[in-house]
Amino acid sequence: MSVTPAAHAALTQAMDRLLTGEPQHSDGSLTVASLAREAGVSRATAYRATEALETFRQHVDERTSGVAPATKRSPTFVSLSTHSPSMSRP
Repeated sequence: MSVTPAAHAALTQAMDRLLTGEPQHSDGSLTVASLAREAGVSRATAYRATEALETFRQHVDERTSGVAPATKRSPTFVSLSTHSPSMSRP
């Protein structure tokens, strides 16, 4: 699908701002939601802009491809066990 030339231009400009770390209308995160917010379009419009979205994702992938797997986010599991000798009741 395609979007209007104005929406495509807004997404391209927003992409440039996000990738250079100079957001004006969003928190600057490299997400589709942030791209849409930065461009002033809906997320649905951003997803329909397949060419711009593909370019954005390629740039984001290039930035994150150098990150070591150990430093990427992963779920953290915490034991919630309350069994310990000091907490047991007589």
